[in-house]
Amino acid sequence: MDEEQLRRLVEGYRQMRDEQLAALLAEQSTLTDEARQALLDVIAVRPSSAGIHRQGLDEVRNKVERQARKEAETKAKEEAKVRRSSDRPDLGLWLWFLTVTLGALALWRVYPYVMLRVSEAKVPEFLEMEQWLPYKAISLGLAISALIAAGIAIHAIHAGTTHSHLRRVIVALWYISPGVLVIDLVASGLLFGLENFRRSMGHVPTVIHLVIAVLIASLWTAYLARSQRCGRRYPTRAVESVARAFD
Repeated sequence: MDEEQLRRLVEGYRQMRDEQLAALLAEQSTLTDEARQALLDVIAVRPSSAGIHRQGLDEVRNKVERQARKEAETKAKEEAKVRRSSDRPDLGLWLWFLTVTLGALALWRVYPYVMLRVSEAKVPEFLEMEQWLPYKAISLGLAISALIAAGIAIHAIHAGTTHSHLRRVIVALWYISPGVLVIDLVASGLLFGLENFRRSMGHVPTVIHLVIAVLIASLWTAYLARSQRCGRRYPTRAVESVARAFD
């Protein structure tokens, strides 16, 4: 720092109020040696020099106390998080079974697309139907979406921490179980005619399949919504807020 810069710095210090000098004094460790010495020289000639030093010490003390409080709060939050994690139940048998069920249902939704490919290989005339290609594309899309939904639901089961993750599992379950089947029936009806849709709905195995799919989704939804283990493992945000308040 040359003499001109030092002169301007000293002049700037002289124009400061006592409170500003005290604040700078509290942060003097961030100043260069020349700037620190210039600050001390300016303070030394002030009539309120002792008061400025005292105020500077108070600023340092307050800063240390604020930092200590912040560290204590951070530590308390981490300890509360550890306590809540230790109180959180594990998956248990039924949630593991639901994981397997979701994977099996998603793979089962791939079966219709596979059968379409087998059918067109056995009956090449299907390829001549203008509705065949869009229906095959819809079937492929449903198979892929079922696998994605199952992945989202399984991740929510294992990594989820709140009630919103539980709702995500329920939505995915209803989509994979009856949802994909209903969409497939509606798509076939729109592409191949309502008569084909009526025949499908009159087909006993199809009706049984649909009833079983709704029953599976309903039973799992009832378990997820009413199970104490799920309630404790995936609490609502309101419950989490209350827990944090008491922690």
